[in-house]
Amino acid sequence: MKCTAKGPLGTERVRESKISRVQNLTDPLIIQGLDAGVSRSATVDKDTGKVVAMHADRNLGFTIFGACMPK
Repeated sequence: MKCTAKGPLGTERVRESKISRVQNLTDPLIIQGLDAGVSRSATVDKDTGKVVAMHADRNLGFTIFGACMPK
């Protein structure tokens, strides 16, 4: 399974990263991955679509809040 992250709206920047673990509990969905020394983790509330994600490497970390958008 791969996770695809797209750049800002109107850009064609795309980066793919392999997902190494998915834990599908009753609620929430937990997704984790590690790629080139960068760790990523996301928690998705299945009812609301709200997302909290984390991206970290040796020198920098981000916490991201958002929501999954329906297709």
